[in-house]
Amino acid sequence: MGDQPNILFVDDEDSIRLTLPPLLQSYGFEVTSAATVAEALGLITRHKFDVLISDLNIGHPGDGIKAGFANV
Repeated sequence: MGDQPNILFVDDEDSIRLTLPPLLQSYGFEVTSAATVAEALGLITRHKFDVLISDLNIGHPGDGIKAGFANV
């Protein structure tokens, strides 16, 4: 990962993952996307992210919060 701020973007909807990350990248952010909480947790253990943007209701209501507290 480069010098740009790193964002982990987590959403289970393909259309949102295909739309918002490119917009964030156009503002100079480096964006990694994940479709599931499990995928996000795996990425968090291997990479450092500056910001997490997550759908809170991935799979089951509130699941996105698990990713937010992964490294707290």
